[in-house]
Amino acid sequence: MLSKTVVPKTSLHLVALCCLQIAVKYEEIEERVPTMAKLRAWTSNMYSPDIIQKMELAVLIELDWELGILTPAHFLESFLALTNGGTTEADEVEYGRWTPSHREELRQFVCQMYSLVVTDASFINELPSRVAAAVIGASRLNLGIRPMCPPALRVAADIEPQDVVQLVSRMLKLYADACKEDAMYDDAMEHDDVHGESLNIQVPMPMSDAAYERELKNASPTCPLDMHWDE
Repeated sequence: MLSKTVVPKTSLHLVALCCLQIAVKYEEIEERVPTMAKLRAWTSNMYSPDIIQKMELAVLIELDWELGILTPAHFLESFLALTNGGTTEADEVEYGRWTPSHREELRQFVCQMYSLVVTDASFINELPSRVAAAVIGASRLNLGIRPMCPPALRVAADIEPQDVVQLVSRMLKLYADACKEDAMYDDAMEHDDVHGESLNIQVPMPMSDAAYERELKNASPTCPLDMHWDE
């Protein structure tokens, strides 16, 4: 939604809260849907029930009520199940011998890889099933498991290796870049500790209750996310 709608910074917290609420309602059983009291508690009672309900409706209107959109996450679990956890003893491993523990390692790395992929907008226009297959393939390669795309995965995802090789390459680069950033951050923290100094981070001052009330007042379905609401 944020890719096509400009949301003011003052509204991001509320929009995120309502997106979470909508997602839970759509994907989970009723018992797991947070109550209004719990939603308000998560935001220190910053928003009234009326404002939360209005924003929830506004988000739905902005999405044209199209909630049943397939994402790579919908395919990942199925592909792992259909391929016996994503790896079998028929696979070659770069270090040592294959053991059932490789399945859990692969699952953990798939989650890690996918968490990076969803932050990259360049994958949005790719077929979700192919992105999911590429996530598994990239994870296998990173863990030293060969081949990248075993026969079971080809059948489950209805692909050939050449269909996902470019996606896998992009994902591996994304992961490598993320590791570099982590290493740079660790080096900066270590350097900071050596000199006994603290990082100088400017934390913005929170808005006052009165300012929030002004921002959250008057909603309009014709312009749902700019927080200029009409009574």
